[in-house]
Amino acid sequence: MRSRFAICIFFAFVLCPNTFFGQSGRTQIKWFIQASNDEGTLDSDFIRYVQAYNLSQDSIELVMDITTATCSFDAADSLLSRIAAGSPPDITALRYSVLWDHFLDLTPYIPQSVLTQMDTSSFHKFRNKNGLIYLPLTQSPDLFYYNKDMFDHAGIPYPPHSYDSLYADGESWDVNKLAQIGALLTLDVNGHNTLHPEFDKNHILQYGFHWAWNNGISFLCMFGPPQLINQDGSVSIPQYMRDGYLWSHSGIWQNYFIPYREMFSDTMQGNPLGSGRTAMVTVGSWYCGTLSDSTNYWDIAALPSYNGTHNVGWGESGFGILKTTKSPSKAMAVIMTIAHTIEFYATGSPSLPTIKNLRNEAIAMWDSISIDMDKQVILDGMDHRVAVTAGEAIRYDMNAWRILNGFRDYIWSNSDAQIDGGINDWLIPQLESIIQPTKVKNTRDISIPFKISLFQNFPNPFNPSTTLKYQISGNSHVSLKIYNILGREIAELVNETKKSGNYSVTFDTGRLASGIYFARLTAQSEKGKDFTNTIKITFMK
Repeated sequence: MRSRFAICIFFAFVLCPNTFFGQSGRTQIKWFIQASNDEGTLDSDFIRYVQAYNLSQDSIELVMDITTATCSFDAADSLLSRIAAGSPPDITALRYSVLWDHFLDLTPYIPQSVLTQMDTSSFHKFRNKNGLIYLPLTQSPDLFYYNKDMFDHAGIPYPPHSYDSLYADGESWDVNKLAQIGALLTLDVNGHNTLHPEFDKNHILQYGFHWAWNNGISFLCMFGPPQLINQDGSVSIPQYMRDGYLWSHSGIWQNYFIPYREMFSDTMQGNPLGSGRTAMVTVGSWYCGTLSDSTNYWDIAALPSYNGTHNVGWGESGFGILKTTKSPSKAMAVIMTIAHTIEFYATGSPSLPTIKNLRNEAIAMWDSISIDMDKQVILDGMDHRVAVTAGEAIRYDMNAWRILNGFRDYIWSNSDAQIDGGINDWLIPQLESIIQPTKVKNTRDISIPFKISLFQNFPNPFNPSTTLKYQISGNSHVSLKIYNILGREIAELVNETKKSGNYSVTFDTGRLASGIYFARLTAQSEKGKDFTNTIKITFMK
């Protein structure tokens, strides 16, 4: 999955391991960060900010402990390995619950004068037996992006920017209206929308809607909060989430305004905004940082409502301090300095400060570095955020993520998916197996199909290396090999048993000649059936 931890991403690009080493007389604070090869571009303003921080400090030196894991799940495993090896960092932005027992209670170290200024509405999600183990510094509300050019071409009025407004035709701006407009903005290769009698569903050129942030929880947030755990500890899927699953499935397979999985991952390269093939997209405010003046045909509108309520999903990013740190006060001093630096909230991927009196200032800085959008919609959306409940803590369980992503893939890839049956007979028991592992279950296997996906490498063409990402929907022995055009094997990148999830691996050509090669992913399901997926890759010196 793509990491939403903006602070992790930014610093991964601006520092190299030798940048600030060797500064004697200062306490080193080691920062564990996730370096990723495809999460944006280097920002010179941010580099200057980081350099200025270390140059301004007499007693603290920031040292980057960088992991090359491209998936945040793998990054968390890498952090646990460092802890087990006796070389833990001091601070990290990672927040999966598997790490929480290693985090320090931050309460004694947070200045009370700062705490009284903060939006603490999500803090209880990060409280456990150790206290407050994670301090959110930023909030990234979901936004509704729409492509003005596509709306203009279709002669359709723009969606309202105000959460109190109706659509231009006087109807409610809700998920049903979104589906209606999405059908009109979906075009086949002949320019026909889905209502045209000759619409070709097999050759769709432009889709009406999709989620750019599409993990197994966030894509349902328009319908309500991901409340999955009841007060008694049992697991249930509320009706509004079931409605979201049904709405999404019909949008993909019956009404055709949402792209199916292969279209999204292969043709759109996982980027519905940048692909130029989607008219409306929901994603967090952090995505503003990836848009430039050349993409000023995008603007922001209010998210559509469901049953009369606008449900704005949102996420946080911040810090945890490890128990093993020798200088918790100085680790918190680093965090507090960043928390009060406006550039931090506007550099790379804009987000809102949890320190409320900094929000207008952060918005003003966005205007100076990003494209012209109606950013007041972002502030207004904060008043419509989905309710935060203790049960939402399940979103920080990596195993829960994998299960929810698996069910999302099930409905995303299967036109005949059984939604209610799948929820009752597979999804709930699977979640219960991690929430209540001792509970005796009597469940039926709904046979969610085993599936593998090998995504197109990036970059392509490449020189000298490229990254291949793949996904498997069940535990399997996986093989990923590279072949030349004659079918001769030239490299084996993976040959091991993997759990269900998303993975990536780097292929370095070494001394190979320029030309076309093939990457072949093979996986065997638990029932013994082999699945194969092959892509063409191009090495160009």
